[in-house]
Amino acid sequence: MEKKKQVQEYGHTPEAMRKTSHYKNEYVWGFVDKWDELIDWDQRAQGEGDFFIRHLKKLGARRVLDVATGTGFHSVRLIEVGFEVVSADGSAEMLAKAFENGYQRGHILRTVQADWRFLNRDVHGEFDAIICLGNSFTHMFNEKDRRRALAEFYAMLKHDGDAGGFDRRDHRHGHPLVGVGVGQGHPPPEPVQHGCGPGAVALRA
Repeated sequence: MEKKKQVQEYGHTPEAMRKTSHYKNEYVWGFVDKWDELIDWDQRAQGEGDFFIRHLKKLGARRVLDVATGTGFHSVRLIEVGFEVVSADGSAEMLAKAFENGYQRGHILRTVQADWRFLNRDVHGEFDAIICLGNSFTHMFNEKDRRRALAEFYAMLKHDGDAGGFDRRDHRHGHPLVGVGVGQGHPPPEPVQHGCGPGAVALRA
């Protein structure tokens, strides 16, 4: 993909920008290229440990949809431990970087550009689990959009009783890891608040 010159635009009052679709203008190439410098993969892996991997294996998940792929950190980690992963993101620039990162590590990511509000239109099939990580859900300022996205997530989960989906949002903003939906016969996973990095703590709600 050609890296065209782009500029982030928030106007004179950035805090007033509350349109969900504005995320498409946020992840310009200049920002995406610096993302992995800000989010160091090795340090992040050390901070998170195998927290998400253990939870997915406990659920018996095999096929996972990563709906907030970003530059591919979690998709690559899950592929490396044997999960079948589809990597989705609303940003074409982020997906291009994710594919590049995966390729450099010997993997071919199955990427799909998709808006969460129309997820079933762009991503096909059912999944044992859906992950939405890295504080990504907070891009949705509108309650209607949030509810629609969660409904789209739930609709893509298998209903055979052995899987669930969850969202890990940044503990610094007060959003815990919450259950999105599970198959019949299983209760939602116990809500937990999981922080990563030096000095962070993991709390059970």
